[in-house]
Amino acid sequence: MQNLIWKIAGTVAAVAAASAAVVFVDKLMQKQQDKIDELIRNNPETEPEVPQQPEQEKETRVYCAVPQPVGADVPNPNPVMAKPIETPRTEDGKIDVSRLCDPADFCDWDDLGCQS
Repeated sequence: MQNLIWKIAGTVAAVAAASAAVVFVDKLMQKQQDKIDELIRNNPETEPEVPQQPEQEKETRVYCAVPQPVGADVPNPNPVMAKPIETPRTEDGKIDVSRLCDPADFCDWDDLGCQS
């Protein structure tokens, strides 16, 4: 029985010591926060200045630039980066499949040396 009483007393003492430490640290932190608040109130230069950007500049940010080669060594354009083309439509608004592919878009394989 006495052993149980000592365990309970030890637990109560540990809880009291921990709560006293928490109260002490809380008061210490509150003093530090008061000092920081006072410094901010007395020195307005410490406020960070956020540069205001025009609305157009915010919308037109470029995160990476694609270099454009110059000269005769210009490669074929990347079709993924190409803008979508307007599909040809008939008078009733349907897609005109007869004008989707222009024969000029395709090479003459005989001229390229690929003869069958």
